[in-house]
Amino acid sequence: GHRAATRSRYRAILDRHVLPAFGNMPIGRLDHHNVAVWVAEQSDAGLSAASISKHRNVLSQICGSAIRSGAIRNNPVDGIRIAKSPVRTKRFLSPAEVAALANEITNPPPQVSRPYDTPRDELGLLIRFLAFTGLRIGEAFGLQVGDLDFDAGRVEVQRTASETSGVVTIEHPKSGSVRRVPLPGSLAVDLRLLCSDRARDDFVWPDSTGGPRRQSHFRTRHFRPAAKRADLAGATPHDMRHTCVALLVQLGAHPKAIQEWLGHSSITMTLDQYGHLFPSIEEALAGRLD
Repeated sequence: GHRAATRSRYRAILDRHVLPAFGNMPIGRLDHHNVAVWVAEQSDAGLSAASISKHRNVLSQICGSAIRSGAIRNNPVDGIRIAKSPVRTKRFLSPAEVAALANEITNPPPQVSRPYDTPRDELGLLIRFLAFTGLRIGEAFGLQVGDLDFDAGRVEVQRTASETSGVVTIEHPKSGSVRRVPLPGSLAVDLRLLCSDRARDDFVWPDSTGGPRRQSHFRTRHFRPAAKRADLAGATPHDMRHTCVALLVQLGAHPKAIQEWLGHSSITMTLDQYGHLFPSIEEALAGRLD
C-alpha cells in the first residue's frame, strides 16, 4: 500500500542500515539494548535525528510484523529516544528574488554542455508558478493541461510525478485526494499561452519525450546553477512552497485556508511548520479586552 518512492526509501534503509547491524541476528535475540546502541552509533557518526528516526521506524515495523507473526512478544524499539538535532531553517524568497531566479533559469549563459544553454521560458514560468501556487515540485511535474481551469482561475492537483532510481511514476497526491488551488491571473495568462497548442492530457512541463519530467535533472541541470547565479545558492525547489506560505501570511490568510491550499492533512501540521510566521495577536486581544 505504500507509494513507490516510500518502498524504495525503505529498501535503501534496510540494505544500508538495518541489515548490516542486525541481518545475522535471530529476531528473538534483538533487545532494547541492541537497538539503543545502534541508535547511539548512528548519532556518533553524525547522522541527523530525522535520518535516525526513519531508520528506527523501519526496524520498528519489522519488529511489529514479528509480533503479529508470534515470533516475539514485545517490540524492542519501543521507548528508544533520539536526541533532537538543529532544524534546518526554512528559506523564504522575496518576490524580487523569485523574479531574479526565474530570469536566471530562463536565460542561462552559454555553456559547453548543450542543450542547457538555450532560453527556457517555460522553466522561468515554472519558478513563478511554484512560488505563487505553493505546489510541490512533483505535483507541478504531474500537472496536465486539462488540470488548468482558466475560467475558474484554479489548478486541480490530481497527481504527482514521483521519481525513484531515475524512473518517474505518476501517483496520487501526497494528501491522497484532489485539491483545488487558486491560480493568479498573471500566471494564467502565461500558462494559457504555453499550453495553447497542446492536448488536455499533455503534461504542462514535460521532458523531451513528452513524458513527466525528472526532478533530479531539473535540480542539477537547471535549478541549482540558476540559484547560484541569482545569489541564492542553497535554495531548493521546495523553498518556493515555503515562499508561497510566507506571502499568504503577509496577505493575512487564515491558517485553515493555508492548510487547504497546501494540502496538509491537518491544521496542526501547518501550524507546526509555519506557526512562527503568523503575527502575535496577544497584544491586539489584550487591547480589545480592555
